[in-house]
Amino acid sequence: MITPTVHLGGTARQSLLDQFMEAGHALSLALSKMQDACPNGRDYYLRGLPAFEAAVQEHESRVARVQSVMAEYGALCESVADAERS
Repeated sequence: MITPTVHLGGTARQSLLDQFMEAGHALSLALSKMQDACPNGRDYYLRGLPAFEAAVQEHESRVARVQSVMAEYGALCESVADAERS
């Protein structure tokens, strides 16, 4: 991942941290809402167990992708915070 370089001519360190943390927080909220929207077997039983299992796999894939992006924002925060100590 390419991380920003904190320097006087760029975006202020605190602004970068705030932006990345806000994005991470929004993704955390999205994950919570996604869990609320997880597949319920009662909504798939007329099509059989394979339909429900496929829906669960798709849901888990969506959750994993959002978790991956959230982890990237965490890494961006760490990179900017580490630059502060340099």
